[in-house]
Amino acid sequence: MQAAQSGVTTYHVNEKGQAPQVYTDAGKAGDAWQKAALAPTSNVIMKTPDGRAKLYAAAGTEKGQVYKDLPFDNMPGASEFKQSFKESLERSKAELSMPTSQADMPALQRPEMGKEYTGKFIDVKGTRVMQAVSDGNKTVFIEHNRENLQINHSELMRPGKDVTVRYPFSANVGIVREGLEKSMRAHEHAPKAFGGMSR
Repeated sequence: MQAAQSGVTTYHVNEKGQAPQVYTDAGKAGDAWQKAALAPTSNVIMKTPDGRAKLYAAAGTEKGQVYKDLPFDNMPGASEFKQSFKESLERSKAELSMPTSQADMPALQRPEMGKEYTGKFIDVKGTRVMQAVSDGNKTVFIEHNRENLQINHSELMRPGKDVTVRYPFSANVGIVREGLEKSMRAHEHAPKAFGGMSR
């Protein structure tokens, strides 16, 4: 009823676990859709001035990979929505600070059982968590599945957070700890003969 009275088209960006974001500007809606979590339940609903609701954009799944689709060209505000989505996506890529040269772009790696990865989370979106891991000579990018990660508190799942992710038993179960814990653990387990005081 309110949409009919407003006389404007509104775009409702629905993200899993979040309250809907409502926009009257298609460009702002496109930016919000790019930033929304990549989840099968995320979508954008358009409400016309007469109060009718239409599915504007949604997330789909193909071969186990979730992707976001965009509105058809003939839908209201589609060109502005798509342009803003594209610009927002380019900004996100730039913020990752990945190498710009294709020759320098390392392949994404999947975690392996028995390995430990220490470095900063650089992107946390939907089910994908990207981590930059450096061995001093080169940096590789590890792509973790968020659903496979066990964390103590949600603050660890922030871009820029320095963490250690261990896969001791399976490549499908990663244990996330603060990045500093690794060095602290090594210090705690130092042999007593090396200056450690016994209790």
